[in-house]
Amino acid sequence: MTAGARRARGDDHEQACTMPMGVVVNGLKSSDPRTKVESSVALTRAGATTQIAAIKPLLADADPVIAHTAVQSFRHLQATEASFAILEDRSASEALRNAALRVLQTFHEPKVVAGLISRLAAETDAQRRSGLIAALGRLYFAEADWDGNWWSTRPTTVGPYFSPVAWSESPKIASALDSALQKAGTADAVAIGRAYTKFAIPAGDAVMKLINFAEQDPALLAPVLDCFAAAPDVPTNAGPMLAPAATTAP
Repeated sequence: MTAGARRARGDDHEQACTMPMGVVVNGLKSSDPRTKVESSVALTRAGATTQIAAIKPLLADADPVIAHTAVQSFRHLQATEASFAILEDRSASEALRNAALRVLQTFHEPKVVAGLISRLAAETDAQRRSGLIAALGRLYFAEADWDGNWWSTRPTTVGPYFSPVAWSESPKIASALDSALQKAGTADAVAIGRAYTKFAIPAGDAVMKLINFAEQDPALLAPVLDCFAAAPDVPTNAGPMLAPAATTAP
């Protein structure tokens, strides 16, 4: 079956559900990039949850289009358990692990948040912890329901949500990040500072902890400054840290 035929059958829900699964699954191992992509898409549109394991290797494909398509397949097939299984696999590659986190960070579900928090608490590897922190940071806000008003033509560079709102699990995420920060080394502090900044999470009392880290390690200065840029006010005792940054040439 050609890539075009896979696409055509995948575009028709009825045909997608009756196409020969074995042939389509074999396409995931093809040397042709388009065949891999169309096979993944066709299986997803057919709702082939039994083929999640077959799609899994494509998450770490060197071709970014194939890897992205596999991530979207996991999302649409609700493959949260398979994604957590990847995180549990200590032999999983960094690319595979990062893809699993990209899947999980799009699910605003209590069980997903709980799973990420429990793994953050148990994880000892700094790089792996950094990925878990980023995923939790992205889940802090959710997209608000559309209120029926026009979005206007004004551009925005804020993301990943157009209209972010806190949801039921936001307090738990904030508590988990704060707990991690209280016990953080430099690597964790940098990751948490970046999460607060990137996802516009209210830093609260965590700011003072970040200030202390930044005074000891210049690597934290930029994330902390970004936190202050988005904050309604700046602690008065942050002056000694901010003064050198304000007078240093870029």
